[in-house]
Amino acid sequence: MVVTVSDVDDPEPFPLKYTNVLSNTNLFTPAQQELLQAIPTKYRDVATNSGPLGTALVGLTRAAFAGGIYREGVIAHFAYTNSAAQEHIVFFGSREKVVKYQSEPGCGYYALLVDGSLCGYEEFRDGELSGLFTCFYHDTCTMWLRFTNGKALGKFLVWARRGLGEPPPSGLAVEAEFKEPYDFLKYQQMRFDLTWMDSPTTNTNASFPAAGSQPRR
Repeated sequence: MVVTVSDVDDPEPFPLKYTNVLSNTNLFTPAQQELLQAIPTKYRDVATNSGPLGTALVGLTRAAFAGGIYREGVIAHFAYTNSAAQEHIVFFGSREKVVKYQSEPGCGYYALLVDGSLCGYEEFRDGELSGLFTCFYHDTCTMWLRFTNGKALGKFLVWARRGLGEPPPSGLAVEAEFKEPYDFLKYQQMRFDLTWMDSPTTNTNASFPAAGSQPRR
């Protein structure tokens, strides 16, 4: 691992290539920009009995999770009516949702939304984190990393506030590069990954939709 910048308390001004906005094509492809902009709208009106457009409710489960802190929530499982795609969405009250979207088994993304804003987005393939691994504060990126086959590889960027009068995040706090695959999930000091939603500590049936329940269109 090669570290170029490491100062969370006094971050540096960032170069244009690391401007932490969605429109920065050095960080996000056009397809990723489009998807990341669409996710808050896609899940804004989703509830435990009403999934994303084109889905039907499969079932509800009450569950507890130990993803950093112990919490209890409800998992709603939705299936798309015109494809093999699936959605599992964990609801923690009315403010927070954690999403696992699979276009096919083992491939898709996780997303964390709080008060309608996207706070985390992680791609996976073949059942392992693979692709973009990011955190957001409102419309700006606070952490950027890529995974390959479950391990971090390549650039690792973290942004932070430069001063009390500056909007967060306004400076580059960490710039590093993993030259070889690194087990980031094992050694992360705070838990950033969302894979904990796949392993609830308890899991009990809540209810199931009535026969013939209608998909949301």
